[in-house]
Amino acid sequence: MFTAAREEICLKKICIIAPVHQYNDVRVFQKEAKALSMNGFNVTIIAKSNKESKIDGIKIIPVQNYKNRLERILLQPLFLYKALSLKCDIYHIHNPETIFLGFILKIFGKKVIYDTHEDFSKRVLIKNWIPKPLRKPLASFIKLMEYLASYIFDMCIVTQKEILSRMGSKSIIIENAPIAKGDLINKAYEISETKPREAEVFRLIYVGGISKARGILEIIKSLELVNKYINVRLWLIGPSGRGSILEEASLLEGWKYVDYLGPLRQEEAFSYMIQANIGIVTILNVGDHSQTSPNKLYEYMTFKLPFIASDFNLWKEKIMQVKSGFFVNPKSINEISDKIIWLLTNQEESRQMGINGYNYVMRKYNWDIESKKLLEIYRRIS
Repeated sequence: MFTAAREEICLKKICIIAPVHQYNDVRVFQKEAKALSMNGFNVTIIAKSNKESKIDGIKIIPVQNYKNRLERILLQPLFLYKALSLKCDIYHIHNPETIFLGFILKIFGKKVIYDTHEDFSKRVLIKNWIPKPLRKPLASFIKLMEYLASYIFDMCIVTQKEILSRMGSKSIIIENAPIAKGDLINKAYEISETKPREAEVFRLIYVGGISKARGILEIIKSLELVNKYINVRLWLIGPSGRGSILEEASLLEGWKYVDYLGPLRQEEAFSYMIQANIGIVTILNVGDHSQTSPNKLYEYMTFKLPFIASDFNLWKEKIMQVKSGFFVNPKSINEISDKIIWLLTNQEESRQMGINGYNYVMRKYNWDIESKKLLEIYRRIS
């Protein structure tokens, strides 16, 4: 009986539609697509890519190149055509702008799973490119669409309790738990081995989006204070996006202690984490930041890095008991710099913090554990 069920699952074709994301996005490809593929599903991803390809058994179909957000919206019919032409059994769509595609897919009798990574109804309230008079109406519209999706689609996946509370019964939280082992981690260590080890300099690392809301200016200002006592440099990794703050940041005194590496492939970014001394993610309390899962902290913990993080109540509730880092007021340059200095001058305690975090990720909270929820959803609706 089990073999027959397994063979039936193996025949299921899955199409993941994520036109905003790069094909190798960590949640889309490294976590969800790989978990499904390794468990017998035939997976295709429609996402940003230079060419059609097949990687680790997963087919990649590139979306049509678009120059701006409006053009991306106008290309929705093409994304739909590509998706329907695959004749898949289940369509897994990502983020609010694909909801209309999902509604049409349901009209065609397809099974649809909606997956939202963030609370976009709050994110739009802090987007500078959206005219202020339109932000609140757009936020309400997103909430309405997601509410309808939670009743019309076969399942909805969210990452926050607050989003779950306004969705229907066919909704579940799947956390963005870190990848703790496997090819991605092995590649990161291989790349790290090729990098020269720096002497007489401590390394702080930040990986993620680069903007004022992410607290980047405060981090850079803290470097100026720290370097009065200890030689510290920052690896700054990630996209700066529209309205880049890099020009403003480069005018700060602390910028001379920054090595900006731009956006990197995940394994490359991880290789820098391996060599760093402290991981930092002191994002400001705007939008839905205080309700997000502290994903980056878990990644730092995976590589035994003690961290300095924003003192959001949710974050502290989740991992303060692990004793793997410090929580600070993200706007306080003095608090940030004080904790950097403490971690670098108390190295035995810092090392133990790193070990505490590593043990927590390996034993209690990682994608191998969290992915079981995803597989259960697919087995239930297949």
